[in-house]
Amino acid sequence: MFIISLSYGVRKEMSFRSIFFGRVYIHSQIHYPKPVHKQEAFISMGDRESLPVTERLCEEILSLPMHPFLDDDEITKIVDAINDYDF
Repeated sequence: MFIISLSYGVRKEMSFRSIFFGRVYIHSQIHYPKPVHKQEAFISMGDRESLPVTERLCEEILSLPMHPFLDDDEITKIVDAINDYDF
């Protein structure tokens, strides 16, 4: 996966598993739907009520496909769709 940062709040409006850039479907994932310090498994690690940068980034980052099985046409489709999309 390749991580991109979107404008604050834009990611919330997108699907959690896939997005459409214009009319182009691109599979995507949200790496951290909830900040790590607010996940149940890490709560016992200490009192971290507010980590504003972490919380902001969780609202902005989106993971795009990046693996050795992408062919040149797929890479071009992803790059063009993102470049053409009006964030």
